Amino acid sequence: MLLFGFDGQKDGLALLESSNGKFKLHINNNRTLDAGLYQINSRHFTEKDTVGREFNRIFQKWGIGGKLHERVVAAVVNDSLNEDLARALYNIRGIRAWVTGR
Repeated sequence: MLLFGFDGQKDGLALLESSNGKFKLHINNNRTLDAGLYQINSRHFTEKDTVGREFNRIFQKWGIGGKLHERVVAAVVNDSLNEDLARALYNIRGIRAWVTGR
């Protein structure tokens, strides 16, 4: 059970998901991509649900357009953006949004 929330878990999550940024892009069997330090799945970038609406707000804040390719590239190269996305995903769905959290 999480006691510290995202900030208490983020270093461990980054280590488990991307080896602290060593592997920032992963192609999944279902043809989605896991992008960036926190390996955010690309399906979240185009969803119309709560996560998708929050991600749209974050991408707009960072000046990132709506094209999937543009969002994936930005999430891979910008660790601060990736952390904003991860924090939002965690706040909405919890640690179980990541395979390593299950």
